[in-house]
Parts: sequence; C-alpha cells; structure tokens
Amino acid sequence: MKIALPFAVLTLALLLLGSLLTLTTKDLRMTEDLITSEQADALAEAGLLHAEMQLASDPSWRGSLQNLPCGPGTYSVTLIDFGGGNLSLESIGRVGRSKRIWKKTVSFPSKH
Repeated sequence: MKIALPFAVLTLALLLLGSLLTLTTKDLRMTEDLITSEQADALAEAGLLHAEMQLASDPSWRGSLQNLPCGPGTYSVTLIDFGGGNLSLESIGRVGRSKRIWKKTVSFPSKH
C-alpha cells in the first residue's frame, strides 16, 4: 500500500506530462503550418507581380518563371496566351509543406 500510492501518482503525472507534450507539439505544428501558408500566399502574389512587371517591360514576353527562390520559399509562374493580348497567369508559392495558388487574367497587347 505504501508503494502503490506514490507509484499511482507518478504514473498519473507521467500521463499528464505526455498529454501536455503531445498537445504542445500539435499546437506548434499548426502554428508553423499557418505561418508557412501565409508566406506561400505572399510568394504566390509576388510571382504574379513579377510576371506583370515582366510583361509591362516586354509585352511580347510569353515565358514562364520556374522555382525562383524568394525569402523562405519559391514561386513559379506559368502564362497561357489566349490570343488577342488576353493572358492567364497562374502563380504557385511554396514554403515547406505549404502551397498556395493565385490566378489572374490580364490583357497585354503583344508586339509581333
């Protein structure tokens, strides 16, 4: 009896500590995912702005931007030309496990 009570208290304390560590780890992962998701979103927007600046300086540009490093991640932009100066831009920002996509339709007359 003298040994059972301290052993039960120790076991309960270890169970509570294990639960606390598990919850803390999950909370930290969720916080990290939220931060990297916001960063990936900003990178996707930066990719669109980069492509728009490229088109503003050279309206005939019809290339793509692939895995450009920026801050904590990368962004890639693909461009689809529908003709008549109508373009579709799709930018993907990636940070860690997070990936965000921005799409935009723009009109830039090409100089051919």
